Amino acid sequence: MAHPDANPELIVNLFVRDANSGRRIEQTPGIPLVPGQWQQVEWRIPPGDGVLIDQVGVLVTAMHAPHLNESVYIDDLDWDGPPEFGFDFKRERIETDASSQWTFVRGYWMLDGDAYIGSGVGQNESYSGDLDWADYAVSADLTPRSGEAHLLLARVQGALRGYALALMPGRLALMRNDGGYAEVASVPFAWHHGETISLHLRARGAALEGSAAGVGGGPPVTLAWIDPKPYATGMIGLANQRACRTEFRKVRVTP
Repeated sequence: MAHPDANPELIVNLFVRDANSGRRIEQTPGIPLVPGQWQQVEWRIPPGDGVLIDQVGVLVTAMHAPHLNESVYIDDLDWDGPPEFGFDFKRERIETDASSQWTFVRGYWMLDGDAYIGSGVGQNESYSGDLDWADYAVSADLTPRSGEAHLLLARVQGALRGYALALMPGRLALMRNDGGYAEVASVPFAWHHGETISLHLRARGAALEGSAAGVGGGPPVTLAWIDPKPYATGMIGLANQRACRTEFRKVRVTP
């Protein structure tokens, strides 16, 4: 709300800042403020790839005459909603032993060009996103370099709960993590070390849908499963298992 005595030519824009480019992304057009009247201002942050949001804020602009002593009150500022963005690992950096915007549980994680690489001697996992994310899809291009289990995760609630779409020996599998991963559905799928596979995992209510296809072409392999006791929300993640090394690229999350 602009002060009741404010000039009626104040404009407000919500904005975010992309730390990777230093660019400020603003709501357009701006919203004129009505002096003395509370107004609710909302903005859908535009989808983007390779963006690292490190600031959110409110920009107030005096359009014409100078305004040296105007007052504007902010009662509440918050952000939520379905995610829609992608990671460009060429633009990220290692922070606390994981990629910026990611954390990890076990394993060794590194950046190499456009790839985020995980390896280790046990269950190796790296997470991003919000515990409150509910229905969404996550996709990634995976290049297995060694080992037998390479995973894309959804609705992760820490190391002990979540779902996975996994490249397993000779098959594509859906897995449920309840203190340990259990395979709940699978379909034959031939994959090979050094081959890049595109994985896609959607969680909608209690239903999980997964697909895999070689990046070079060919029809996708699909499978689905309904969890009788579903995890309703959680983060996205990347993982592999004992003695594995996996390159992850083009990670994207959509509503």
